[in-house]
Amino acid sequence: MDLPDELLILIFMKLSSVDAFRSLTGINERIHEILYDCRITQSLTIFQQESNDVICPPYENLIDKFC
Repeated sequence: MDLPDELLILIFMKLSSVDAFRSLTGINERIHEILYDCRITQSLTIFQQESNDVICPPYENLIDKFC
């Protein structure tokens, strides 16, 4: 909790995984605000490509949070 917000943003941007995002959401208000920073949310991959080249949204409830 002693790290500055800018450093946490850089760390979270490197994760760029919806699973990491979902697991960190709700820890506390500060982390929640940082996770919803536009620099982090624009790098999230919320769609996945299946083996048959079909692209589907596996995290529809996460998409609803941003819409």
